[in-house]
Amino acid sequence: MDARPNIVLVHGAWADGSCWSSVIERLQADGYHVTAPQFPMTALADDVARLRQVLDLQDGPTIVAAHSYGGQIMTALGADAPNVAGLVYIAAFGLDEGESLGALLSKGPTPPALAHLFTDKQGFGWLPRTITSITSPPTSTPPRPR
Repeated sequence: MDARPNIVLVHGAWADGSCWSSVIERLQADGYHVTAPQFPMTALADDVARLRQVLDLQDGPTIVAAHSYGGQIMTALGADAPNVAGLVYIAAFGLDEGESLGALLSKGPTPPALAHLFTDKQGFGWLPRTITSITSPPTSTPPRPR
């Protein structure tokens, strides 16, 4: 029996499981079983339910590692998460019970990545296509391909 734990990687907002591809390659080369699922990003409860579903499929102890908003998903699992042997926060949010990410972010200046965020009628967040970087203001025309 392999004593290595499984590893589940949780992506942040504005990303998907493929953002972990270079990490997955390295971990698999070292013999780890790695899963980087896609999350619906429709509501925190939906994301937590998806993570629980993935954890139920793991065979044995599992380390869950998350980045950014993925930390909120991971933290919201609570203490009864199946197969979880440890949590790893990689530049991720670890919120206290009852604390919201929106409330935490509102305590300081708007992060550059969220300065131009807008929310549609269904509650989904969008960034304008005309933003060329998270530090520059939006432009009226998209940048030219190089």
